[in-house]
Amino acid sequence: MNAKTAASVPFLLALLFTLFLMPAASAYWAETIQVKVISSSGYPVPDVPVTIKYQYQVSVENFYISGTFDTGESGTGGYVDENPEGITAADLGVKETATHIIIEKKVVDLDLLDGLVQGKTNADGIFETGLIDYVDFGEVKEYLIIVGNEHRRTAFGENMQGTKHVELFMVGDNVRRIVLRTVDGSGRSLANVSAFVQCGANNQSGSTDKYGIFAFYAFTGSTCGASFSFGSITRSETLPNLATDLVLNVPLQVYDLAIQVVDDAGFPITANVLVVGFPPNATDENGRFSIRQFPASSAQVSITHNNRQQVVQVELTSNDFFTVAFDLTEPAISQVSHALDANGIARITATISDRGAHPSPISAAYVRYSTNKRKWTSLPMHPAGAYEFEAALPVQEPGAEVFYIIEALDARANKAISPEYSYLMPEKAAPPQPPISSTGLNIFGIHVDFIFFVPIVLVLLAIIIYKLRSS
Repeated sequence: MNAKTAASVPFLLALLFTLFLMPAASAYWAETIQVKVISSSGYPVPDVPVTIKYQYQVSVENFYISGTFDTGESGTGGYVDENPEGITAADLGVKETATHIIIEKKVVDLDLLDGLVQGKTNADGIFETGLIDYVDFGEVKEYLIIVGNEHRRTAFGENMQGTKHVELFMVGDNVRRIVLRTVDGSGRSLANVSAFVQCGANNQSGSTDKYGIFAFYAFTGSTCGASFSFGSITRSETLPNLATDLVLNVPLQVYDLAIQVVDDAGFPITANVLVVGFPPNATDENGRFSIRQFPASSAQVSITHNNRQQVVQVELTSNDFFTVAFDLTEPAISQVSHALDANGIARITATISDRGAHPSPISAAYVRYSTNKRKWTSLPMHPAGAYEFEAALPVQEPGAEVFYIIEALDARANKAISPEYSYLMPEKAAPPQPPISSTGLNIFGIHVDFIFFVPIVLVLLAIIIYKLRSS
């Protein structure tokens, strides 16, 4: 074996050892690259194209150092015996009976970067991606970043900030910073407002922070449309021809839902409060309950106190407390009367009205009647005027005493019951007598007409005349 051949053997053995032991799919290096693009004013620039080129793989060439390759056996063809140095199988530590030995040679060309990643910066002027390089030679840790007209060559592990490789680029001063602050109807910061901004083909979205701020960047001269929504409340703004940085308050008609519950006398009371979409709650010791910055222009509120419920609709136009007077006073029943007609039907009338500082309408009125106070019958009373109610009781037995009570209910379920009243049905009437003539006399209860006295009078006159003549 000559000296040249002996010097080549260790290199070939090392190359074969490396090729057999290195996993085919394992990465030699990997990192996250973050490209930041700002203007000369320090503002992030969105929608900037970014290109990253890096060495992803290497080219592989096969050549033979022993044996003659038969293209008919493998079908790959084109290779011939390449062993100008006369290296034998024994020199490589393999069996002498081997017909041929294949060695892979990896070739790296830094001018032929085959890895390519492209994209654009986001609204914050950032483009971020992960790079994985399968090349196991240190000199290919370099890669190329292209932003605008700048071509920057960097390397794995440089400019690390935390776990990321960060590269900063600067472009022209044609970006403007727009700060929009949403406020409620009282000028207070309004957080968690959904925001959407459209500037030409570019759009951005997000939510306002705890200070009500939503900021974005736009190119100089852009016209942007901004829309905001908070619950069911919305607002839109047009920002034309943005020539400079802009800070703008955006008011939304959002107010607190504030309720105070009081009784008829105006004193606060504790009550359970339920608003759809919110957990149940209760008023405090001052009868107050509120939801800050309610996300709607109106609310239906259900209030319960002592098993009595009131439902109110509140229109929100300010942060002032909306007073709900809880009617706890029963209706007043007065001027109760009855009258019997010729047929014995009793007409019952009464004046019924709700009392208190916050009266409720009368929802129902009834009259209950009985002739023995054991079995009672109820009849509805009907309105007969502003506060007048009436009912007709049917005919009862002659001489019977009829007892009746009036009940009234207002719209807040307050119930009133009147004292007990009564009336007597007339006794049974005597049969009708025949008509009595205006001529005649009643003798011992017997009517005798004057015509029966004419013969008697004539006889008496005749006797008197006879007596006078005979004398």
